Amino acid sequence: MKALIALVGEKGGGKETFGNIVIELAQKENKTVTRCRFSDILNETLKLWNIETTRPKLQILSQAMDNAYGKGTLTKAVKSRFENNPADIVIADGVRWETDRQMIRSIFRNVLVYITADSKIRYQRCVSRGRVEEGKKTLEDFMKEELAETEKYIPEIGARADFIIQNNGSEAELRKKVEEFYRSFIEKFYPPNPV
Repeated sequence: MKALIALVGEKGGGKETFGNIVIELAQKENKTVTRCRFSDILNETLKLWNIETTRPKLQILSQAMDNAYGKGTLTKAVKSRFENNPADIVIADGVRWETDRQMIRSIFRNVLVYITADSKIRYQRCVSRGRVEEGKKTLEDFMKEELAETEKYIPEIGARADFIIQNNGSEAELRKKVEEFYRSFIEKFYPPNPV
């Protein structure tokens, strides 16, 4: 890995779309990109145990790992995936804990991006994408989920990010913001070769 873009943000904020746009831009410049989610290891673990991978079960497993093996257990497991990745750019999606933020900062060539939006907008996005069972989960339920131990530090970590993207508008507006971020990222980590 030559550079790490770490994403922090609440569900429905636009992290996945951000990543898709970065991948598209990087590929135009012949850079290799890998997307890794902090939850990948949790998903793989639950699948191995033949347990349904729901958000509440992922949250329980994450907390159980920290309780049993110490704070930052998942963070340590994820770090080696980042460092051993041969891609030019690794997009690390799903920063949630202070240990995640500290680990990211320990990696050479890193940038932390907070992608957020108003809660009502995020809820509507999740409903429209089928990520919230319409009629079964209200906006209030959605917001209660954000008080979970695995979610509540996201705004605090986001406030300390290198870039903060408010994603309350259209996808075209987000694209402009991502392109602006990407230009500054490339200038910082991939300066032009001297002639």
